[in-house]
Amino acid sequence: MRSSTLRTIIAGCGLLLLLAGGLFPWRALPPPLTDTQQVQANLLGLAQAIEEMQPRNVVAYLAPEFAWRGLTRENISQNMGGFSLQWRDVDLNLAGVQVQLAGERATSSGTFTLRYRRRGAYEIQTRVGRFKVFWEKRDGQWLAVAAEGGESIEP
Repeated sequence: MRSSTLRTIIAGCGLLLLLAGGLFPWRALPPPLTDTQQVQANLLGLAQAIEEMQPRNVVAYLAPEFAWRGLTRENISQNMGGFSLQWRDVDLNLAGVQVQLAGERATSSGTFTLRYRRRGAYEIQTRVGRFKVFWEKRDGQWLAVAAEGGESIEP
């Protein structure tokens, strides 16, 4: 009888450990991002993809109908391929970012500082400007549908 009681206690402890092992990691996971945080994260991911000159990663944040200054999503992807051959040491910083939500739509805005060096040049070029990116939530994902700005302003 002692042997079966011991087995029952061990089995019970094992079951408790399994439950605790599944419960504690679940409780330790961070809560899901709010819509505002998701838009901010996507904007930062988009900026990083631009900085790293990775057209495929840039396009991942853009809706199929994305437009900016007459350029489509496909134009941007193609142009980035050319820029990656011409530019090096690209550094893109965003500042004063604000996100405004309106249901399934959002607008992020702020200023940017873009620094880069043309291939074969020693001088670093700097562009400072304002931007606005318009987002829509589709199937749980926030995608950029349009953008404004990008003009250089006085630093």
